[in-house]
Amino acid sequence: MLRKGQKSLEMIVGLIILLVVAAVVISMFLNIFTEPDIGQDAMEEQEIIQECDSLCQSWQGSQGETAMSNAIEYCTKNFVHDATGDGSTTSVAGSGYNSYCEDGTYCFNKHTCESGRTTLDAERCRELMCEYYVTVDLPLDHGEGIEDLEHGIELVERAENRIEEIFLSEEKGIGSCDLVGLEDDAGYSVDTWYSNSGYDFAPGNTCEEEFESLANRTHDFN
Repeated sequence: MLRKGQKSLEMIVGLIILLVVAAVVISMFLNIFTEPDIGQDAMEEQEIIQECDSLCQSWQGSQGETAMSNAIEYCTKNFVHDATGDGSTTSVAGSGYNSYCEDGTYCFNKHTCESGRTTLDAERCRELMCEYYVTVDLPLDHGEGIEDLEHGIELVERAENRIEEIFLSEEKGIGSCDLVGLEDDAGYSVDTWYSNSGYDFAPGNTCEEEFESLANRTHDFN
């Protein structure tokens, strides 16, 4: 027969084993069913991407002028996000062409939206904005179509002004950092989505090229 001391020792060892097994099971349960703490900045970034993805799906699922307006909404959606995690929102984030200001973050900086062969990147967004403000949104008081060259020039100017209002406004804008004067580590100038010499949003660039292409397609004037 086992002595009382031996029985007590076995009971204690058994309890310890049960506690260890229970702790392992509880830990596995928590790891499976509890979302990890990913940090406030990462959560904000995920929320931005989710909202941009929703706007992207609205564009993908629409046609005609509705698709155009949905694309413009995606292209002009603006966020403030501490991407660098330094406690401020005035720094340059991203790198190279996709450098952007934390307080002027756009969907195309954080998200890729594609449909067929079209990607709503900064370049395509600018083309669509020119076309939209020349032909759809702003010219409603002029009737349908482009009447003549003088009328077309007026619409181009109005479109350019509208684009500048969006990207230079206090409510949206590009933010408080400098996206025009960026340099790389070697001291060379860096073209960004905002300052790229071919398709920039900065003041002075125009919608003339997109307008001429559109006019040639529609034959609204010679």
